[in-house]
Amino acid sequence: MSSIDDSCLPRSIAPDRPRLHTLGQQREIGGRCEAIGLRRGGARRPYRRPSLEGGWRAHVTFLSGPLKGVPYQFLITYAAGGGMVESSNFDEVPPVPPAYGSSGRTGPSNFKSTYVFFTTRPVSKGWTYAGVGVLNENISLSRTGDAYASSISYQLFDAADKPLAGQSGTGSVSASRIIVG
Repeated sequence: MSSIDDSCLPRSIAPDRPRLHTLGQQREIGGRCEAIGLRRGGARRPYRRPSLEGGWRAHVTFLSGPLKGVPYQFLITYAAGGGMVESSNFDEVPPVPPAYGSSGRTGPSNFKSTYVFFTTRPVSKGWTYAGVGVLNENISLSRTGDAYASSISYQLFDAADKPLAGQSGTGSVSASRIIVG
């Protein structure tokens, strides 16, 4: 503990240490203690690991495949338990429901997510199920936790869950956390 001014520690840890008495000195020591994560009485602030939990607005650029050049935006919500919901600015053409999936931590600020959406095709009276699309992201969260960058890939499948030839691609994502304001 020699590198830490132990005056912010409780007497049980540093019993022989004389305490500072002036208000200015107490504020100075208190500021130093807060700066290193200690509170009065020696309690540490709880460390919060960077998390995806919450709402995000993502700009997606597909660099290959049939979706190349289409300006997608996703609204994504990540739940604490790993669940997620995604909706894009193209969900209505043709009509498809939001995507649902899971995410998990792969490193201190890195995550992977996989999400699935239904595809549709027109029929004489509306739309019918045509298959699914699967998206995979490898996410790197920023130092502040309010933005992320990722690589993304997708594959479309037919109604029998067989991959559709030529219906896959890769791209990049830039996302910002939706802040309550």
